[in-house]
Amino acid sequence: MVEGRGVRCVSTRPWVTAAETCEFVMALDADRRRRARPTAVHTGCSSCGPRAAATGSGANFDDEAFHLDGQLYPVEQPTWNSAAVVLACNALGGSGPTAGLFRGEGLPVGLTSAELIAAGEAIESERAKRDPR
Repeated sequence: MVEGRGVRCVSTRPWVTAAETCEFVMALDADRRRRARPTAVHTGCSSCGPRAAATGSGANFDDEAFHLDGQLYPVEQPTWNSAAVVLACNALGGSGPTAGLFRGEGLPVGLTSAELIAAGEAIESERAKRDPR
């Protein structure tokens, strides 16, 4: 974690990314820690923070000068970064069906491991009947 910037993509490299910061935010939120919301400020969600992640990317900081603006990258703005921003913002402030997903809210309960395995076997059996390769 780089204070005021976000979470590094690689611990030994001078860059932070939206996806890693958002994943950290969701992990904190899942554990119901109070640091989740302040950390979200670094994600760039339209309701939470700076420009690096508003593009769904990250920022590189030469010579680890994290107190200065970094160069945004990559140019492509990968969808997985944007998805992480959406999931984190929804986890912190959303009210839809996925808002509590990482906290386990609304998930089915009561199935044993044996029942889950049996259900998987039934699904595979049906699939094999449709496509007997």
